[in-house]
Amino acid sequence: MDWKLTEAEAAAIGSSGIATFLDRLQGQLRNGGDPIQGFSFLCDAREMLRISREIEAGWKTRPAPSSVYVGFQNQQKFQLETDRYNQIGRRGVSVYAFGEGQPESPQSGAITWFSLPPGRRNLENQWYLVARTPEPVAFMAWEVSDDSLWGQYGATHPDKRFVGFVSEDPRVVLAITSHLDVVRASNRPGSISGQTSGDGSLQDAVSGMAPHRLGLLIDDGKRPAVTRVLGAITSAGPIPNCDLYLYDLASASYLVDPYPRSDDRHPLEAAYVRNAIGRPYLADRMEQIPADGNVFAILPTGVGFGDLGEWSNRLGLDGVVIPSEYEHAGLIDRLRGYTLDALRFATTASVVISSPTGAARLLPSLANGDRG
Repeated sequence: MDWKLTEAEAAAIGSSGIATFLDRLQGQLRNGGDPIQGFSFLCDAREMLRISREIEAGWKTRPAPSSVYVGFQNQQKFQLETDRYNQIGRRGVSVYAFGEGQPESPQSGAITWFSLPPGRRNLENQWYLVARTPEPVAFMAWEVSDDSLWGQYGATHPDKRFVGFVSEDPRVVLAITSHLDVVRASNRPGSISGQTSGDGSLQDAVSGMAPHRLGLLIDDGKRPAVTRVLGAITSAGPIPNCDLYLYDLASASYLVDPYPRSDDRHPLEAAYVRNAIGRPYLADRMEQIPADGNVFAILPTGVGFGDLGEWSNRLGLDGVVIPSEYEHAGLIDRLRGYTLDALRFATTASVVISSPTGAARLLPSLANGDRG
């Protein structure tokens, strides 16, 4: 989906309504499925402000999302809202904040600021609040005021104009967050260049995402590619404020479910892995990995990357790192479902591909996408 609002669409939405943008949104997100649901277009700034405050109140009082994506337009507006989002962050929520400029204190607890180059029609430069879980929601507002007013004054200033929408449709939410995940990877925290950072290394790709929950593969040492990627991640030192989730390929089996009950499926700590289920190789590796957060193990409940995708969605992972070898998986891996496409269609997280040369690429999710 191209989220850049054109001048013509801005004029059409503001006057005759929503026809052009709605047609584009429906055409690119439906993929032959049901019409987009729970979707309302908005043009009244006071109503937009009310809706945004209701969403924020929900993030502070109801079951907390794992991460939220918030657009402030610029650092001045962000500075006015830091107390509100610090409260949200203290609930364990990863707050990804976007806007032009650099705040005085860009990193505050769970808040990560991504500084953007100017872009008056780009989605990432606008006013928005988005979360995937536990209740999908996307509030999106483009400012279509005169350029002299853009990003200035409050939303209810008499000369300010906004057009946008609010939606609970998971396809809309996923499309926006996938776009913003790519923006995160291209705009490292604190950067104002807007260009892809570094030399394309795995460390650059991961640090550019600023993840708070990252999924990695691990096994019993029989897959050199898995060992290589895990070593590349851990050799760079701890990822700031990030919990690691190690998905143990050596535990995958068609015949054995490692959890006694389906409602007991949760990430495991090293002591439990060692003492209760007898996997010392896994416990040793968990204890050796340098981390700025917790290190958990995930024991597959199925075979193939579809299972990894389900786990990543359940845990709200920001990204999953896999070796580039799975882009061209062999016959056995393909038959068992260990392919890049299987993962990208199953997870709502971004996928980082790491090559033997040390280069890396970040790919957005394809969940709910067109497989044709």
